[in-house]
Amino acid sequence: MVRRIVRRSTGPYKDLPGHDINFEALAGILAVTGNRDDRRPAIPGVPIADLAAGFNAALAILAALRTRDATGRGEFIDVAIYDTAVVLMVLGLARYLATGEEPVAGETLLTGVFPFYNLYETKDGRWLAVATVEPKFWTRMCELVGAPDLLDQQFAEGEARAAVAQTLAAKFRERTLESWETLFAGERLPITAVKRVTEVVQDPQVKARGLLPTVDIPGLRKAQVIAHPAKHTATTTRNPARVPKKGQDTDSILRSIGYTTRQIADLTKRGVIAK
Repeated sequence: MVRRIVRRSTGPYKDLPGHDINFEALAGILAVTGNRDDRRPAIPGVPIADLAAGFNAALAILAALRTRDATGRGEFIDVAIYDTAVVLMVLGLARYLATGEEPVAGETLLTGVFPFYNLYETKDGRWLAVATVEPKFWTRMCELVGAPDLLDQQFAEGEARAAVAQTLAAKFRERTLESWETLFAGERLPITAVKRVTEVVQDPQVKARGLLPTVDIPGLRKAQVIAHPAKHTATTTRNPARVPKKGQDTDSILRSIGYTTRQIADLTKRGVIAK
């Protein structure tokens, strides 16, 4: 049996109510997310801890099933969103535990302290995600954007680093997003557009990977759903063939937990359940 909870069943937070943002805040995630200039924490656009807790629960269930197969014994699994959020802080926590240096938003590699791993605005107000960490990528990017004087400045410090960032920001504002994508096409550089949801659903990679298959909704229409991202070589990952009707599985679920036909009929009559 697995219980996925927003808090732990033990510890001082066991009775604390909350949502994803609360547990990301308590785990330090929000403190390292945001703009280094105003120090304001930022809310991620995806409920990271909430979703990751679900993934952790699935992995824990699989591990428990393997244990059951080997020992014949089942077990109870406690998966908390807060615990997951703390573990997601692995890089920041590991750094602090090893060096005593506290990670701050905008002051680490992954939060934009270096010009080679950052976001840059384009002429038309769009954005590019630049991750030219490897020197070969940095060199080629500098050549393409017309900044050869920055070739040896990838790891500049202090004021020199700020000057590099300002130079690149100015360069990227010289062209539109489409123009940059055309220029970088075929270069195999880790520089990508910051896409909007409307663009993601039309992305050829999404279509090639079958990430948004179309299914039938009984009595309504066809609709796209989100597929499982894993691709197996020996088996086929089954996507939802259809969305169940409202109340379609109510009877079978209630029977599976011991309700009789008479009890189900009574619940329906009293409006406790709907079909």
